[in-house]
Amino acid sequence: MSSPFSFFRKYAKEMTVALIGLSMFAFIVLDMLRPEQLPMVLLALVGATIFFFLSAGATTNRRVIYTVVGLIAGWVLGTQFVGVGGSTAPVTVNGKEIQREELEKMIYDRNLANQFLIRIQQEAMGEQALQMRGGPVTFGFGQPLQEDVVLGSVLNHIGDDLKVAVTDDVIADFISEITQSKVTRQIFADTLERMKVPGSTVYDAIRTELKASLAYKLHQRHLNATPSDYWDTFRKTRVRQELQVIAFEIDKFEPLVQKEPTDSEITAYFERFKESLPGEFAPGSPGFREPRKMNVEFLLADREALQAELSSGIEITDEEVEKFYEENQETYRNINPFPSMSEEEADAAPSEPAAAEKPESTESAPAEEKPAEEKPAEETPAEEKPAEEAPAEPQSALPNSTAAAFASVQDETTPAEEPAAEEKPAEEAEPAAEEKPAEESTEPAEPAAEGEATEPAAEGEAAEPKPDYRPLDEELKTEIREQLLNRRINSMIYDKMEVAMKKMQELSETYRVKSLEIENKLRSENESITNEKIAEQLKAQLKPVRAEITESLKNLATESGLVYKSTGLINVLQLAATEESEEYNPDFAIGNSTPAASPDNPFSASSTPVWYTLFRETRPEEKYYPAHTSGSGFDNNQYCYWKTEDIPSHIPELDADIRKEVVKAMITDLAKPMAQKRAEEVAEIIRKNEGKLAESIADQTITGQNGSEVLSFFNVDPFSWMIEVSTRGQQSFAPQTQIEMNTQIDGLDSVGNTFMETTFDEMEVGEVRVVPNRGPSVYYIVKVISREPSTEEELNVEYASFVDSLKRSLPLAPILGPSPYARPIMEDNREVMQAYLEKIKEAYQVKWNVNL
Repeated sequence: MSSPFSFFRKYAKEMTVALIGLSMFAFIVLDMLRPEQLPMVLLALVGATIFFFLSAGATTNRRVIYTVVGLIAGWVLGTQFVGVGGSTAPVTVNGKEIQREELEKMIYDRNLANQFLIRIQQEAMGEQALQMRGGPVTFGFGQPLQEDVVLGSVLNHIGDDLKVAVTDDVIADFISEITQSKVTRQIFADTLERMKVPGSTVYDAIRTELKASLAYKLHQRHLNATPSDYWDTFRKTRVRQELQVIAFEIDKFEPLVQKEPTDSEITAYFERFKESLPGEFAPGSPGFREPRKMNVEFLLADREALQAELSSGIEITDEEVEKFYEENQETYRNINPFPSMSEEEADAAPSEPAAAEKPESTESAPAEEKPAEEKPAEETPAEEKPAEEAPAEPQSALPNSTAAAFASVQDETTPAEEPAAEEKPAEEAEPAAEEKPAEESTEPAEPAAEGEATEPAAEGEAAEPKPDYRPLDEELKTEIREQLLNRRINSMIYDKMEVAMKKMQELSETYRVKSLEIENKLRSENESITNEKIAEQLKAQLKPVRAEITESLKNLATESGLVYKSTGLINVLQLAATEESEEYNPDFAIGNSTPAASPDNPFSASSTPVWYTLFRETRPEEKYYPAHTSGSGFDNNQYCYWKTEDIPSHIPELDADIRKEVVKAMITDLAKPMAQKRAEEVAEIIRKNEGKLAESIADQTITGQNGSEVLSFFNVDPFSWMIEVSTRGQQSFAPQTQIEMNTQIDGLDSVGNTFMETTFDEMEVGEVRVVPNRGPSVYYIVKVISREPSTEEELNVEYASFVDSLKRSLPLAPILGPSPYARPIMEDNREVMQAYLEKIKEAYQVKWNVNL
């Protein structure tokens, strides 16, 4: 028997050449290959080797041919396994792959930049001021994180094309702007020290994100609100019109539908709308998908009910009031809310009455000395003081900063005129400061009485005027006492709810332990059991446990003086409804509560409402996790809640109940054109009769058939397209004005933007048209009776009022956010901006690997 090594001895020369060739290939070629190309290369080499040895004994030319054939065969086979040798890129941009490591680096840089911005804004401005402004400025485009950073990468390239240059000075100006120029070198250094990163790394991360953000602003600048947009919104709140209306409800025409849908038509209609939710596209629009629903159990601390009980034992002493006043004196500073309007007038106004009163003084000696005192002030050169003091007053470069394009939100402005406004009082006070000591230096200075620190006659202090604070009079003491009382009550309620939270956590742990025991038992009894089967068994076997927990929660409510409530199965629209909406239910007010703040901090750490947390951030299996929330303002209720049931959105079976819904929706669809046709017929009769509604419909019925309801019209009192609504923000106690669509119009149901646009912008006074509501569920015959203002002169008066109102709101934009006239424009542009981002992704061929 031959040795097994005889084969290697026989082909030693060939194998040596092959090994040398493979070594050279590995060192030279493999290093240049991407991981996903490895299967093709390796299989090509294997194929060539196999065919080489299979051709043993053949001529040299034949062996070469066999080897080439094996090489090609292996390569072709390897193309079927592309990606086996390495990880697949999660996303490609313009055909270029972005590997997972690069994507993770982009995410890291984004988080680093945002973490730095959040920390430095907190340090420079304070948590309270930051919350009142609406939160910290951060980078992002409103997409999921991975998609957002890839979009940022694309926008960064767009920034290069647009020649956007982000220098270190631009970054410094941007940081100063978002911190309202309150950041110092020490704050900057301390922030970097806590983050354990060098400043250059942070600057590079911010540079990348800022370039993308600026490119985004520039690339979609046509979406930015213009003064014309603001005026258009303001006009919609001022122009009012009166209508005469005839309503043609679609449900009145449903009995006229003679056609009975067949089984095949019902099935086809169900298949068409089974993926849509009811009312998803408009009120009343068909949809048969069952929305996600939850049951929420909660304990309610009704503040109004607890107020008398808790406040009875609380006494606020004068010492506590005075201490609070001293510690929070800046809160009671008398400031002019509109400095850009009347700063100079505010400086001049007090001096004129004082000058007028001085000659009337009954004291003769001071009266003779007054003219002598005024002469030096007149002789002082007016040009000298500003020339000396101008360099000492630093001017902010923020208004000229490139970064201002990003930091501004629609109509926010930087108060560039404030330094100049502050110089003027110093100029006017300086001469008085020179003349007084010269004449009255021998008189002993009397200490200022409490509450009189703002007296302009204080000697030697004109150059550095003391802040003007509200005096601690009885009115302010009452306010502070009430505020301290509210804090005490809130603190007691908070402590009560925290005790309840601990007991709920114990019950939660009981549920989790029992759930795990049942699951382990099911898996041990049947190793092949599916997760769906386990979920089904858990739901059945945990019913007694859930009942016990609910009973314990009710007992806890009774013992703690709280109220137990359960929402029942509700959807997100029901839980998120506000007091202004028709769907609002006071029993579901918990839906808009936010995480409760501790008594030491009047602002919540998060403004995320319960409805968003439950429906957007939790999975169906996450049940019995307690949380503590509260409403807004001082008179808020507090809640401890958990989710007990979560039914995902699903497509129901076409059973008897769903079949009835489908048939009803089909009949409604068939009745719509009938209602529209009838409305158009009656409208034409009215137009031919010169718009006289009463005469035109005297013998007309709604459907046009005998026995139908007789037509009638009604007047709609003057109303505007939009209205101003005063609201209280989640994080601010100050009332805020919002502009929103006027939906509370007597007689009109669910009118939307199409109705408003048609009646206000397209119709003249006296014109008659048919206009549907949203859905539609009603077709209205509308006649415009009057509209005011309507003439050019009247609109010019309103425009002057608009300019004045906008001028007042702009200085407060950094505190209260954008002007109320900007918010509707921002809402309208949101969908357009999302479409714009989608177009960018399409233009740059951003494609994600859906298998990852």
